[in-house]
Amino acid sequence: MRVVALVACLCLSILQPVRADLGAAAYGDIEWTEAGLKDFEKDNPGFGYSQSYQSSAGWITKYSFTGGYRDWQDGLHDPRLQQFLDEAIRAVRIHAEQGAYLDLDVSPVKTRNIAGIPYHHVDFRYTANGALMHSSLYLTVKDGLLLKYRISYQSEPPSSRDEVSANFIARTQGAPVSPPDKVAKRPAPGGRPPP
Repeated sequence: MRVVALVACLCLSILQPVRADLGAAAYGDIEWTEAGLKDFEKDNPGFGYSQSYQSSAGWITKYSFTGGYRDWQDGLHDPRLQQFLDEAIRAVRIHAEQGAYLDLDVSPVKTRNIAGIPYHHVDFRYTANGALMHSSLYLTVKDGLLLKYRISYQSEPPSSRDEVSANFIARTQGAPVSPPDKVAKRPAPGGRPPP
C-alpha cells in the first residue's frame, strides 16, 4: 500500500506544475529551465524529492527517493524495483481510466543503458487537454536511491525524443535532487556537488 501511495503522490505532482524559475541549461537541442523543487520527504518519509524542468517541447520531472528502504541494490536487479515500476505504469493507466489521458498507448518495458546506468524504460502516448503527448518513464536504482524520470513532450524536439531524453538523463543522473533548504548549494545539472 505504501508503494501505491508513493507512486500516486509522485504522479500527481506531474499534474501540478511548479512556477519557480531557478535556472536553465541546454541538453541536446533543447534548453530546459528548472521549474521547481518539491520536498515529499518532510511529510512522507521515503517519498524523497523531485526537480522539475520545462521547455518549449515539454517538461521533465526527476525524482530521487528511497521508497522506505535503505538497502537498495544499484541497477535493475533488486526485486523490489519491479513493484515500483508496475505501480508507476498503473498510475498512468489510472489517469486514462479517469479521463485525464485519452487513447492511451503503453509500450512494452525495455532496458535502456544511459551513460553506463541501466534503466527500465516505457513510453506512453495519449491525448491530454486536446494535445497529443509523448511521455517516457525511466527508472533505476543509483547510489542506493530510486531514480525516476518522467519526460513528457507536447511537441517534437529538433532531434529524436529518445536522443533528447537520453542526453538529459546522462547529464543529470549524477546531480543530486536536494531538499529545498539546500537549493542554493545545489550543483548545476551535470555538475559536481559543492565541497
